[in-house]
Amino acid sequence: MGFLAKAMAGAAAGLAIVGGAVRIFDLGIGWLWAALTLFMFFRAAPQWIRFNGDAWLRTGED
Repeated sequence: MGFLAKAMAGAAAGLAIVGGAVRIFDLGIGWLWAALTLFMFFRAAPQWIRFNGDAWLRTGED
């Protein structure tokens, strides 16, 4: 659960930065949708990388 919490915190930070840039520069709704798409990518990428490795495999002995 710690990994998921850190991944979500990183994704939220990325959304705050990109969403803030959309707001500051008044880029419009299209760029806001792009920011949300990036947020979903920021959420999925670390989980995909971890899933493709074997770091998530645990036997219960840890």
